Amino acid sequence: MAEEPMETERRTNEGSGIDLPEDLRVPVGGGKADVPPALSNSKHGNLAGGFRPRRPVLVWPWAILGVVVVALLAVTIYLILGRLNFNRGSIQFAFEPPGVDVVIDGELSKRSVSSLTVKLKAGLHILQATKSGYLDFEREFNLAAGERAAMNVVMEPVPEVTVVAEGEMRFVGVVRSGQRVVYMMPDGQFTAVTAAVPEPEAQLFEGSFAEAQDVVWSPGEPAAIVKLLGKPTLKNMYDNRGVRGRFIPPGERPAQGLPRDNGISTWLFDDARRTASGWQPVLLNESVRDVAFAPDGGRVVYFYETADGEKSLVVAHPDGSEWERLITHIDAIDPQLTWLNDDRYVLLLDDGNLPDRLFDVISKEFIEIMPDRLRQTTVTSSPDGSRILYWIATEGGLRLGVWNLISGTQEQALDEPIRAFVWQTDSRIVAVKEDNSLWYWELTGEERPVQFVSSVGVLTPQRLLYSLLSRELFIVEDSRITKLKT
Repeated sequence: MAEEPMETERRTNEGSGIDLPEDLRVPVGGGKADVPPALSNSKHGNLAGGFRPRRPVLVWPWAILGVVVVALLAVTIYLILGRLNFNRGSIQFAFEPPGVDVVIDGELSKRSVSSLTVKLKAGLHILQATKSGYLDFEREFNLAAGERAAMNVVMEPVPEVTVVAEGEMRFVGVVRSGQRVVYMMPDGQFTAVTAAVPEPEAQLFEGSFAEAQDVVWSPGEPAAIVKLLGKPTLKNMYDNRGVRGRFIPPGERPAQGLPRDNGISTWLFDDARRTASGWQPVLLNESVRDVAFAPDGGRVVYFYETADGEKSLVVAHPDGSEWERLITHIDAIDPQLTWLNDDRYVLLLDDGNLPDRLFDVISKEFIEIMPDRLRQTTVTSSPDGSRILYWIATEGGLRLGVWNLISGTQEQALDEPIRAFVWQTDSRIVAVKEDNSLWYWELTGEERPVQFVSSVGVLTPQRLLYSLLSRELFIVEDSRITKLKT
């Protein structure tokens, strides 16, 4: 009976999941175990409090880290894709008639479409559309981020050349923002024809002026500065030679100097200027030489030369009133004036030994330009007044140059002989080549032929005029004026 407790204790030790060191095992038979001082209950407590089992491997921190990495990648991808989408917009095109070939930015190309929806980066883009029998269509458009835009494109048929006027004509011009073609007949009668809707010719400026030496047309209503041989007495005329002006520049006299008569009289012919007695021409001072209208037609600038040697630039109303000297003591002989379309600069060409100059109406300073311009040739200003087209003489013949007024340098030159030219837009020119063919010339260097159908025979352009308002090109030939839509 005394041995059973020992058996129970043995089995208890054996069934334990703990492998104790030799010095901690309880001897069989009830002997007392020696406990090391380090593990004695008196100092460190009982046996269970001093024992530390092996720690298991922790998995959950790595799992959390993986989740964080995946989340960061997802957010990054979302932001990148979102930014791409935020920086894009969409535009829907509708074409009439259908079956149009489309190119966007020179890259995206679609054939024979009637409608098209595309997503593009925010910014400026170029649409080009073509269809046989129709004018090529090109337009720039700006697309904002997130915008949903729409554009209807109506293709215009290839235009047919039509005749505006026939017969011998002099001093041809386009007035009233390009709505009327004006000219002088051989008998000296001035005539106007409505360009957009052909109408019978209407006479301007009552009377016949076969002695006219020069005509400068106003861009506004039918009006012109006319140079007549001698000093005729015209019916109902108004003599404005003695009109007083203003003290500009400071210290200058308001009275004009003694006239220097060169045998040519200067007149304002304004078809709208009438009194109870009828149409009224205005006689200007004898010292008025070359004249140019302002872009709006409301003022004129002229070169003024008196008997006492005064040479100045003067700005005035077209009838000569309210004149002001812009600058005096100009070194010039017989300048040709052009008031550029920016309304600030007056171009002064002198075919003598003096350079071509640009006069700044605001700063009252001259700037030398176009040193390679061929003398005795004309120039023309771009619609915005920032560039000038002019002739350059080379070994290969006449070339067309572009002078940039902003940079003060020649911007470009066309490498082909040209017979006539005109601005269509601020960056596009219509030019006549030596074979009488008409071409568009972009300032980027690109060229393409002008599309048209002619039932009036072969065209022989001598001069080109363009209407920005009606988008019509007028072709002046030897004995007729034709036009076509561009």
